[in-house]
Amino acid sequence: MQMKPTPSRTCRCAANEAFRHARECMTFGKQLSEFQTVRHKLVEMAMRIQAMEAQTGTLIWRVMQGESCVVEIAMPKACCDAAHEWIAAEAAQIFGGASVLRGHKMERIFHESKILAIGGGNSEVMKDFVSGQLGW
Repeated sequence: MQMKPTPSRTCRCAANEAFRHARECMTFGKQLSEFQTVRHKLVEMAMRIQAMEAQTGTLIWRVMQGESCVVEIAMPKACCDAAHEWIAAEAAQIFGGASVLRGHKMERIFHESKILAIGGGNSEVMKDFVSGQLGW
């Protein structure tokens, strides 16, 4: 549970940076944010962040009520990791080549998205654990 706030904050940072960049960057004589594809990516980022925070908030509440939520914690771990990696990749895509420059904020977020996923138990391990707990 303690690893989830970090991806949520990192995702929010990536989305905010991508939104700012999309408003400031001009391409083909238009702001990036004027392109429907970019706007849809930004909306999808916001939706995934909201879902991630809602899942985490609900689980924190349940644990604080004394419930044992081992399986319920493993499931969103896998979902949050996937959302984190997707948001980092899409934000990097909006930044283009700048996102791979050493020292750029997006380069670090993109790099850390994979490290955080592995550090708390990778998605495949979480899914295997859940399947075992559910008797599948």
